[in-house]
Amino acid sequence: MGISNYNKFSRKFNAEIKDLSFVKLEDLYKESPTKEYVLTGLFINKKSKFGHRPYASTPDFLVDLPTGMLKTVEDMINDPMIVEAVNNGIAGFKVVTYHSNRYNKDCYTVEFIDF
Repeated sequence: MGISNYNKFSRKFNAEIKDLSFVKLEDLYKESPTKEYVLTGLFINKKSKFGHRPYASTPDFLVDLPTGMLKTVEDMINDPMIVEAVNNGIAGFKVVTYHSNRYNKDCYTVEFIDF
């Protein structure tokens, strides 16, 4: 790990997200449950009224990730090999579903994949 990892305001991903809209994981899954999406960035929203929230970008949209993935996303953002893979277009994700016994409903998360 180099000293540059401690630059708080350095931009790590090449993604342009300014004009992208958010899409729900549930909608992506229902539209195409086996589709794989190219990952263009990973981010942490630190201004959410519900605390820090992870989200991801693709060339076409942004997607909120489950709060339980916050530490994973933070680790990925700080891993130079992951940042390089994302910036080179060789990282992605697919949406997967699981049943929450606690809330008795189907929920959605992502599984990260290599291209």
